[in-house]
Amino acid sequence: FPANSHVELPSGLDTLGENIFEDTLVSSVTLYNTEPSGTVHVDAFANMLSTARFYFDVTSTTLANRASIWTATGKPMNSMVRGFWDDDGSNPSWEHLRCVAGGVSIPVHDDVVEIPDNAFKACTTITGLAFEGTTKVVRIGKNAFRDTTGFTSVLTLPGSVVTIDDYAFHTSSISGALVIPTGTTTIYESAFQNTRFLSSLTLPSTVTEIGIRSFKSSTIVGTLVLPNSVTTVKDFAFQLTENINAVTFPTGVLDMKEGAFRDCQMTGHLTIANGTTRIQTSVFRDTKITGLTLPDSLLQIGSNSFRDTDLTTLTLPPNIVKLDARAFQSSNIDT
Repeated sequence: FPANSHVELPSGLDTLGENIFEDTLVSSVTLYNTEPSGTVHVDAFANMLSTARFYFDVTSTTLANRASIWTATGKPMNSMVRGFWDDDGSNPSWEHLRCVAGGVSIPVHDDVVEIPDNAFKACTTITGLAFEGTTKVVRIGKNAFRDTTGFTSVLTLPGSVVTIDDYAFHTSSISGALVIPTGTTTIYESAFQNTRFLSSLTLPSTVTEIGIRSFKSSTIVGTLVLPNSVTTVKDFAFQLTENINAVTFPTGVLDMKEGAFRDCQMTGHLTIANGTTRIQTSVFRDTKITGLTLPDSLLQIGSNSFRDTDLTTLTLPPNIVKLDARAFQSSNIDT
């Protein structure tokens, strides 16, 4: 086979013999309705280019046959995910993709409206994700890319995505800037926990809730802007985020749950919006804030809320009725 050539295997092929593609410089292979039935030799694709890509016909190659072809390679290959659905064109099937390596491309297809739960979980050989054309994907499922520690490229999500579910990119190694698509309303539990963006995070004006631990232990560089649409930041959502130097809060009332910004490296002056009645436990503990303005509407400050901060002065509003234990312990307040 010529170097960098594309090979198409014809419909009806039922056997792939020993060493048929071994040591070739073929860059890609398309399989149409291949029916190996267990007769794909383990060395059929041995020592091919590490960048070789495999394409499957969208309507004819069955899941079982695709799985046997992947198994026969004996090693991960860079591959485009194209046409991974059942023969009738419905019910996408992803379970056999654990050995995919390199960039993954999600196809345009009426039935591909989500990346299912656990689709690429713990697939450490995936390095990136792309969406072909005008994709119809609206949901990234639970654990879809969890523990994809080789995922080191920029993540660009299409505007069609509205749901990023629990643990979707937990412990991935995403780099560059992350832009959450307009239309997304909720970032679910631990969706981006323990990721490494190494750049900025942009949230759309449609987001109303940031889930529990959604960005915990992530690297977000620069200023974090919470749009005015955000009404709830749940427990530990930004705890232990690195490299945030400031947070711009919504102008309206923001319900910040326990430890929402704990150990976040935010600095500067913090203003809590009027209408806020309670600051929860440990919300700003171990941050680097140096100034604080509290609204007259505030009634309660929870335990450890501003513990171990860099505050030097404090003025309590007139309507405070409860100041919980250690609320300002180990800060630098002298007046």
